[in-house]
Amino acid sequence: MSGIQEILLILVIIIAIIVLPRSSGKRPPKRPLIRAIHISGRIRLAIMLSLACPIVAAFIIRPWDSNVLAFIAYGLGPVVLGWAIGWVCAGFLKKHPSKKT
Repeated sequence: MSGIQEILLILVIIIAIIVLPRSSGKRPPKRPLIRAIHISGRIRLAIMLSLACPIVAAFIIRPWDSNVLAFIAYGLGPVVLGWAIGWVCAGFLKKHPSKKT
């Protein structure tokens, strides 16, 4: 008979583990699984220019022929430089919560 008692005890423990947390009034607030990403107009413009600049440079310079270094300098260089300048400017404009101004 001890076998049935052990099975019942395990069932009681499992039910207690499942039911007791639900019966307590404290529930964490539900967060959406996927948060919407809000992209500003400036960022959208920057992304489109980042895609357009290398494409236009590729059609003009034709890096597949032999001008790979020119494509890197004139096609990818402005994109990298633009994002770097934007990153630095965003760092200067960011308000730090620890500093009181």
